[in-house]
Amino acid sequence: MIKEQLEHCEEFTTVSIIVLKEKKSIYRGLNRNNENVSKYKIDGCVYQSSSTSVRCDYLLETKENLYFIELKGTDVQKGLKQVLFSIRNLKQYFENKNINARIITTRGAKPNRLNTYNEYRELLKLINPSSIVLSNTPFEENIN
Repeated sequence: MIKEQLEHCEEFTTVSIIVLKEKKSIYRGLNRNNENVSKYKIDGCVYQSSSTSVRCDYLLETKENLYFIELKGTDVQKGLKQVLFSIRNLKQYFENKNINARIITTRGAKPNRLNTYNEYRELLKLINPSSIVLSNTPFEENIN
């Protein structure tokens, strides 16, 4: 069922700047080579509103990488939980990809003691610490 939902919610793009917005949070993925990128709306498409409230907003898939993206207000811990859930439940549908987590907040700073959050420690069991980014909006990065 999830595999079919992923296929249904997949949107292909080759634009040079992929802009994702939720309320006041903004993520920009720079696709400088105009490569094929798959964009998935996780919250509201892959997972419908009533199925679960804990999932990230978007997933970007490039040739080598997956970017699980949560656009938040200020609740970093909830953002970690949403990304963690999404990675655990969706990574099996993508082979040989580097997994990245992005939590973009509207305000506030990265917590000083991120490792005190159980969700962060669980995320570290799945992906490399350098693949986890917590940043204020707007956030921009090269994705290929």
